[in-house]
Amino acid sequence: RKCHRPCDTFESHIFFDGGCRGDELSSFAIQVMSLVPEIMNVKLTQATKQQTPYGYRFKWNLLQNCMPFVIHLKDNQKVKNKKRWSQVMYMKYVLEYRAMHEEMDLNNTFILTTDADIDFKAESALVLLDMLARDPLVGAVCSRTHPLGYGILYWYQIFDYAVGHWLQKGTEHILGSVLCC
Repeated sequence: RKCHRPCDTFESHIFFDGGCRGDELSSFAIQVMSLVPEIMNVKLTQATKQQTPYGYRFKWNLLQNCMPFVIHLKDNQKVKNKKRWSQVMYMKYVLEYRAMHEEMDLNNTFILTTDADIDFKAESALVLLDMLARDPLVGAVCSRTHPLGYGILYWYQIFDYAVGHWLQKGTEHILGSVLCC
């Protein structure tokens, strides 16, 4: 059934690099999938399983069918491994496949992506959405990552992230393109 409440505009997708190889799920994918029933309050058998050009996808409808929750398992033999290729994959999925097949309003579509080791607060996402809604010319936003911990690796990450944020992001803005893939 179609949900007619405000929540029908929210979806949650997890894209899992190396989540499967052929028809076999990786041990990490099995571990993630084993957490779904307890955390999301659904049964694994309630998922719609679909083989895709990139591997598999498992979809549950949460909150009385208002919010799709989807786990995408990427087969690195089908789609190139590494972070930038994963970003290309889910942007293509959202911006091309969904827009063409499901009449999506791309003017009112926002994509929040993070790495698995990144922690952020919900208030930060709300501020980001507010700023994007105010300026229709903004197409993408990156934030600065602040590492946690101590020791030599911590100080190296501070340096590396600062270089990436202050020099690389500025250069990408001027050039109008991402520098690495």
